[in-house]
Amino acid sequence: MARASKATKGFTALRQALLEQTKWSPFALSRRVRAVKQRLPMKTKVAQAIVAHGEGLRPDRYLGGADLQEVQQTMAKLGGAPASANGPRPKRAKGPVTRVINFKALGIQTSDPFLDKGKLDEAVEMSKSYPVLYVLENSIRTVIKGVMEAKYGPDWWNKELTSAKASQLKNKVDDRLKKEEQQSWHQRRGAHQIDYVDLTDLLVIAQSKRDVFFDRLLGDEKWFESLVSETSPSRNVLCHMNPLADHSVTALGVRLTQWHNHLKAREAEIRAAMTPAT
Repeated sequence: MARASKATKGFTALRQALLEQTKWSPFALSRRVRAVKQRLPMKTKVAQAIVAHGEGLRPDRYLGGADLQEVQQTMAKLGGAPASANGPRPKRAKGPVTRVINFKALGIQTSDPFLDKGKLDEAVEMSKSYPVLYVLENSIRTVIKGVMEAKYGPDWWNKELTSAKASQLKNKVDDRLKKEEQQSWHQRRGAHQIDYVDLTDLLVIAQSKRDVFFDRLLGDEKWFESLVSETSPSRNVLCHMNPLADHSVTALGVRLTQWHNHLKAREAEIRAAMTPAT
């Protein structure tokens, strides 16, 4: 047990030193570790040590015995120089690095003298997750708005949201609309009040009309509430320009799949509910 604990502390200290030196986020480090492990199967902690060596840190200052030997042997298989006490320290680039950023879709090429490569890598990775969140939230919004308009008419927002929570929600939207009026230089957020609500607010609207939406159109209420409440934290992280961890990205995809499975199973019923009575 003492040997295992000592080894764990060595790898942990090396990982911490790597994060402090590079200023990478844990996500950025995880991405580099995965890239190393794709080249050759190995333990995650060994891959982290190899990444650290590539960034100028010396694993032999943190590891010893069998742990260091495992790292050295794995590096040799990868074709890299072993992290020996007598070996030369890898050279690092000197001076500031200004990275060119090319947004091909927008036709913009610019540069940032302060943003590190880790953040740029995160931007690429998170650009894959945002469309999933965008589709999920707007799909829910479309269904709720369509059903409310079909059943209560175009003025449903003013006439039908009468519960205490719904009234608070309407006040929040009013505040957002007032602020938007002051930003005359910018485009409007949306064409309808429901475009100004957050994901969790859509749950408030649905629960204000439980007899309409549950348990058929939006599924079981507890399941739908879970879908919204578990997606919302990922939405907040991503929309505030922070990276999602791998497990959160995977979970986001699972929730979108579950929602679309529900829509397919209830498609005819939902379409009928979104069709105004003649």
